[in-house]
Amino acid sequence: MRRALISLLAAVALMAGSGTPVYADGATPSPQQAVVSEASATAPAPTQPSPNVVSDPGATASAPAPSTPTSSVAAVPPTTAAGPTTPSPAPSGVSTGGPSQASPTTPSVQAAAPSAAAATPVPVSPGVAAIATKYAELGGPSGRLGAASGDPVCTADGGCYQIFSGGRIYWSQATGAWSVTGRVLTAYLAAGEPGAGVAGYPIADTETLSASAEWQAFQRAALYAGDATGSWFALGSIGAKYQALGGPAGRMGMPTGPETCGLRSGGCYQMYENGAIVWSSSTGARISVGAIRRAWAAYGYENGRMGYPITDEVCGLRSGGCYQMYEGGAIVWSPGTGAHISVGGIRDTWAAYGYENGRMGYPTTDEVCGLRSGGCYQSYEAGAIVWSPGTGAHISVGGIRGTWAAYGYENGRMGYPTTDEVCGLRSGGCYQMYENGAIVWSAGTGAHISVGGIRGTWAAYGYENGRMGYPTTDEVCGLRDGGCYQMYEGGAIVWSAGTGAHISVGGIRDAWAGQGYENGWLRYPTTDEICSGSDCIQRFQGGAISWRNGTARTYGYNECDYLNDSRSVYSSQGARSVTFAVAEAYGSSSAWIIRCMNIAGIYVNDWATPGTVGASGFKAPGVPSGPTRDLYSPSGSYSMTDAFGLGNPGTALNYINLNPNSRWGGNPWTPTYNTYFESSSWVGYDENMWYFATRPQHDYRQGAVINYNRPPDSDIVQDAGFAIFLHENPVPTAGCVAIPDWYMVDWLQKAVPGDRFIMGVRGDIFR
Repeated sequence: MRRALISLLAAVALMAGSGTPVYADGATPSPQQAVVSEASATAPAPTQPSPNVVSDPGATASAPAPSTPTSSVAAVPPTTAAGPTTPSPAPSGVSTGGPSQASPTTPSVQAAAPSAAAATPVPVSPGVAAIATKYAELGGPSGRLGAASGDPVCTADGGCYQIFSGGRIYWSQATGAWSVTGRVLTAYLAAGEPGAGVAGYPIADTETLSASAEWQAFQRAALYAGDATGSWFALGSIGAKYQALGGPAGRMGMPTGPETCGLRSGGCYQMYENGAIVWSSSTGARISVGAIRRAWAAYGYENGRMGYPITDEVCGLRSGGCYQMYEGGAIVWSPGTGAHISVGGIRDTWAAYGYENGRMGYPTTDEVCGLRSGGCYQSYEAGAIVWSPGTGAHISVGGIRGTWAAYGYENGRMGYPTTDEVCGLRSGGCYQMYENGAIVWSAGTGAHISVGGIRGTWAAYGYENGRMGYPTTDEVCGLRDGGCYQMYEGGAIVWSAGTGAHISVGGIRDAWAGQGYENGWLRYPTTDEICSGSDCIQRFQGGAISWRNGTARTYGYNECDYLNDSRSVYSSQGARSVTFAVAEAYGSSSAWIIRCMNIAGIYVNDWATPGTVGASGFKAPGVPSGPTRDLYSPSGSYSMTDAFGLGNPGTALNYINLNPNSRWGGNPWTPTYNTYFESSSWVGYDENMWYFATRPQHDYRQGAVINYNRPPDSDIVQDAGFAIFLHENPVPTAGCVAIPDWYMVDWLQKAVPGDRFIMGVRGDIFR
């Protein structure tokens, strides 16, 4: 019987218009179209709910789900009523309008006793016979209707009815004969039916739902009457939806109020024991129940940001979840998280991650707005999705989110996320970009910020795949002069405003630590570590640290650094070492002798010692030193290729072992001028090198030739000067440079061909 009735009601044609509704048979409703409680024909009408504020008594929790929204479902347009049906115990046809267009404030109507005077008797009508047949089928006087209370009465519309002690039988040519009894009859008469035109004639007998409730199908509506719920018509699209859901036996239960219209865009709704059915012309009739309905109510029903529902509630999601689509998005529910809206860019990102089945899980809050720059976020089981107009919507999860939170979310130094979390890095690491940098995570190091100049240097070294590896701390600031550092698997990156960001690693870092880091005399690094083969060096504000042969050595800044920053007038020419002989003024024979060594392209001080030059001091650059008897030293830059002495101490230079015949030519305009030669005689200005090597002062016991006025630096110019050496015995000389014995031997042991020697007054050789 129920399935047959549903089939009948599914044949209803919906009429949904504005203003006064017109039904399929052309009738217009009377002011009494709403139905009062069936309690008695004269009982006062129940209070009507207001159009937009509806109660939801006893609704069970329903739930949202993150399925992709379906397209809006249009309401069924009005059609004409179905044709006549043959009376039978089970109805076979019904016609209805669209959602009944009753006014939202339609008053209930008091029951009115039938007036026989209003009827026009029709002497001969097939209805009389049909009523008699129906009465007999129902058991006659001993049946449910009892004895007749009068003769059949036929009315001007062609229908007939007969009153019995237990109810009535109504007949029309279109519907046949059907009994109307009990609560349904009371409400039917109170509505002025069938003359009022809301419901029309019955198309089935009254059916008992329970000891306290009944219902019956009519031409244009169904009427439900219950002691606890009142008596109400179910009309048009809403009524058809109700029947499709199983009527009173379905999830909605009994109606608890009239169909109420006058909503936005001409919409209507009707309340039921377990929720509501809501209709609009563009979205159709949709259920609204439980927790999802309550969330919708919190947002203002159809007038709020969600608008009308465009699907029914859809369940069967993970963990028993449900969702319902609306014009403005979705509401999603699960037993563990409750019902929450899902809208806009945040919803799109959630969708991209697989809705509730993805890494984010179900939403656990509604969208929360009012953040900086108009941003919003929504929390989920696994984190949050954060949106701003300038950055879009991005996930925020796990350890990276924890670090972002520690820095004040979008209001902190990192700002809003500008990408989602990106994984697949070395060792399973991940990162996420923000307005002001990145947060980087790995299982072994945790999540740490990566920003500014320190991040730039880390990037230059290949991020986590480079020598520095992953960051192991956040950036730590508050150092001297406002500096900062950040630790990495491979060391540290150190930054200050005056020096920029530079790596600090290995043995050089250990040596820097031993000097007190930036608070020591070396202060901040000014370069990264620079290596050539196994030799490395790093410059600092106060000096340098080298790493050679497994040993770190610190250097203070002196004249050697002038070779690095072009303050030396003379170039190093890339020499492995450069030695300076620097006098402070002309006429001074005292000088500082400074050996500078090249480590990975950086010149640092190897040693410095007081020494002497010509007794008359230096000649100006470009001016020949002249004969040795004038006691001047030349100014300029010269190569070193040859050495001499009484036994090679281990130099790589061409070494001359002196003997009694060792001479250095000093006579101008002779073939031997300013060259080494051997002779048993000692003539004129030639130097007896053996004598100077073996006398007590041992000047030439060890020495090296400074290639002044001789190849490979230049051709020999006669009488321009000769025998300019670096040698032992630091006393004023005839033009040579003299240093203490230990330094001379050390110099030779470290020298290689191509080393340079720069000499002169400070103001001439340095800028």
